[in-house]
Amino acid sequence: MRIRPMVMAISRLAATAAGIYLLSGAGLSDTSRAQDYAASVTTTPIQHLVVIFQENVSFDHYFGTYPDALNPPSEQFFHASDDTPSVNGLGRLVEGAPDGVLLTDNPNRNNPGNASNAINPFRLSPSQAVTCDQDHNYGHEQQAFDQGLMDLFPATVGVGSCKQPYDWGKSQGLVMGYFDGNTVTALWNYAQNYAMSDNSFGTTFGPSTPGLLNLIAGNTYPATPSASNAKVVPNNTGPGTLVGDLDPTGDVCSTGTTVQLGGKNIGDLLNASAVTWGAFMGGFDLTMTNPNGTSGCNRSSPAAPSTTLRTPPTTFRTTPSFNIINRQPIRATPDRPRQRISARLMAPIINTICTISLMRSQSATCRRSVS
Repeated sequence: MRIRPMVMAISRLAATAAGIYLLSGAGLSDTSRAQDYAASVTTTPIQHLVVIFQENVSFDHYFGTYPDALNPPSEQFFHASDDTPSVNGLGRLVEGAPDGVLLTDNPNRNNPGNASNAINPFRLSPSQAVTCDQDHNYGHEQQAFDQGLMDLFPATVGVGSCKQPYDWGKSQGLVMGYFDGNTVTALWNYAQNYAMSDNSFGTTFGPSTPGLLNLIAGNTYPATPSASNAKVVPNNTGPGTLVGDLDPTGDVCSTGTTVQLGGKNIGDLLNASAVTWGAFMGGFDLTMTNPNGTSGCNRSSPAAPSTTLRTPPTTFRTTPSFNIINRQPIRATPDRPRQRISARLMAPIINTICTISLMRSQSATCRRSVS
């Protein structure tokens, strides 16, 4: 991810600036130094940083035409402030019509390799908010990038195993769909009040586990599986690079081949700097029984309609997850509820963070949003 080198760059810049300040301050009076220091102190220092990690959704999927929403009469209206800048997305709407080469002449539309699914990006309405997930296997995502041409997404990652009607008649072309402020209104409202990075790119391909490990460690190496497995490369017996989902070694709900990760991650670095932090991820309370009668490692809850149409039907089941504190399974610490984060869930989560006691000192600048 680009966040990590940006932070390092800021640290180096701060150190350089401090050195320049000390040199230029030589010979100045104590009063001048005090005035200069007071002028440089941050008046609203950052006290808390919260990272919410959602899977399998691109920036353009949520903000492709920001700040322009279509605003049909039957849908929730969104109007951006007049001084809202555009983003590096898919394009804009001009009198309701798509404008911009990525909206009207997209390379995926022009690549015959996508066959009948070679289409331009299209808008998904609020009534189409539940969709099939895209295929996000490690190799398929690399094929979609097509050596940087970015023009084979429908052919390679169009949809996963979801069935109609939640591909909304687009089949493999569903991957080209995007929402606007009439559907993901809360996220667009947040964008109206906070900074937004429209040029932050991930640095790994693949599903959930490699993505999370890359987020907190910058890589997915060294991984050592409990048995030889093709999801660890190039050395299938490890140590190697993890490129797929394997359950973590030691988790009470892990099955099949498991994997153990080594190396340092952000938790190690924060601990070394005496910065307090916490991580909340996978793991159900295994002692509870759900309304559907499931408990223990088989505890589940109904999934979205788009996933229950899979063969066999899918439910959200207890899923082993890595704990970034010590690279041990999360159930090495107290069990915590797990939810897949979606746009519909993010707004309540962010609003709750804005109101909990930890954040009350920041409540004046923590703006709640509505969907």
